Amino acid sequence: MNPKHKMMAGTAIAVLAFAPAMIAHAAAPSSTVDEVIVTATKTGETKLQKTPIAIAVVSDTALRNTETTSIRDLPNLVSGLKLSTVQIQTTLFIRGVGGFNAGEGDVSIYMDGVYLGANTLALGFNFNDIDRVEVLKGPQGTLYGRNSTGGALNLISKTPSQEFKFQNVVTVGNYNLLEEQFYVSGPIIEDKVSASLAVDAVRRDGYLENIFTGGHDLMDANRYGVRGQVRWQVAPNIVDTVRADYEFTKEHYASQAKLLRPVTWNSLANTIIGDFHKVAINQPANNREAAWGLSNELTWTINDMFTVKSVTAYREDESSNNMDGDGTEDTTGDGGLIAWGNSGYFQANKPNLGTVDYWEHQFSQEFNLLNNFGPVSGIVGLYYYREYV
Repeated sequence: MNPKHKMMAGTAIAVLAFAPAMIAHAAAPSSTVDEVIVTATKTGETKLQKTPIAIAVVSDTALRNTETTSIRDLPNLVSGLKLSTVQIQTTLFIRGVGGFNAGEGDVSIYMDGVYLGANTLALGFNFNDIDRVEVLKGPQGTLYGRNSTGGALNLISKTPSQEFKFQNVVTVGNYNLLEEQFYVSGPIIEDKVSASLAVDAVRRDGYLENIFTGGHDLMDANRYGVRGQVRWQVAPNIVDTVRADYEFTKEHYASQAKLLRPVTWNSLANTIIGDFHKVAINQPANNREAAWGLSNELTWTINDMFTVKSVTAYREDESSNNMDGDGTEDTTGDGGLIAWGNSGYFQANKPNLGTVDYWEHQFSQEFNLLNNFGPVSGIVGLYYYREYV
């Protein structure tokens, strides 16, 4: 393999049974496009073409067909959506609006109506049981809160069905890539209770070669996740859905990406200047993160005009970001290898840059009253959110 043109390659074997879907953009409807249903306005299900919001929708089939495995890949499908990565922190931008305000992103991420305060894992984990992704172009502050100036990104999971569905995809590739995505859904009690289970695991060696002695290769993959849902038809007009998930990752990121100038004491590092497939970093960022969550969604259709919806959720996220340095002192007087990352200059061989631990847990409760009086519809809501860090 030519070292100047390294590529990741893989082969996937899949067993699945799902209904077809598509990608649609509200700005360019077509007479040949199937009808797409969205929940972007929070007033219940509406047709995409008749929803007065700038919105892009990507279905599960479109995600698979384009090999879009995570939010990081969505900009390839959604115009106006961009991502910026500074070390391990990824920021979303929609139509140029994004960044952080008081510690929160200006583009919010929701999973089945639950706001994800700590979204690092959400950005990195693979789509597995997602029915569609709705990208609402901002501002969306009225319905989605102060942290959605740029817009909101809604991940809608597949509803557990009363028909048995099964999918298992195993992918192998270079850099010792091994990934398995498993999904199963079906009835537990006919016409009453159904459930689904999604499991995703991926392991891959780093594809960015670190030539520093004892250093880890960067941009490896080591992620695991499981997500379960139980849907209970309590009564003909009452549906209760319980969801639980757990995710774990431990990976090395390219937080210091490239030498800017030659150094007098390390000729080996000098040889990689201009080669963007190699780095010389003895302290690559090692990020370890674990998160779990539990939510309950209750929908009560009182009559044709009124519907009450409650979403209760609790989540925890614990992460540790440190530098796996070799502990050697810099005695060269050169100040360390000068490297460049997305946030500026770094001293790349300092002995101990320390560990940053982060622990966040959140509780949220949302009540919505949806009304529909013929051509007039609306929503009245109450939202409570408490975050501990």
